[in-house]
Amino acid sequence: MKTREIKLLIEKYYEGLTSREEEMQIASYLEQNPNADGFEAERAMFAYFKTKKPNTQTIALFSKVNYLRTLAAVFVVAILSTAVFFIYQTNLTKTESYAYINGQKITDENQIAMFAQANLNKFSDNLNVENRELESFIKENSKIEKQLKLFSEIEN
Repeated sequence: MKTREIKLLIEKYYEGLTSREEEMQIASYLEQNPNADGFEAERAMFAYFKTKKPNTQTIALFSKVNYLRTLAAVFVVAILSTAVFFIYQTNLTKTESYAYINGQKITDENQIAMFAQANLNKFSDNLNVENRELESFIKENSKIEKQLKLFSEIEN
């Protein structure tokens, strides 16, 4: 195999697009050509993967992901339960509707509703940000897991 072809395979490898066979070709080339210039980092990396067993820490990462999802769900349920409770309480005592906002008693129901809606929107936006970060974390974790699986297959 030519040096140019190996360079292309290594570039493809770093992008996470190589197959198991291609990674085995890279490892084989680096092992058979120990004096080839420009591949010191890759040679060291593939030699390391050949001697090490795959890391099983991904299980702990999934547990953390499930924990974060559960925590977000509990938080949403708590907020909704609190909102239902306050709505129920205000329906029981229809004599006067009011809320304390920033230490001031507000009796205008429209103003209270707007304030509540604004706070719910902030909460929803924060939850959406957390969900996007969680999805990004899961995607990264999936890539790492695939690479670990490929490396463990190279070792065998």
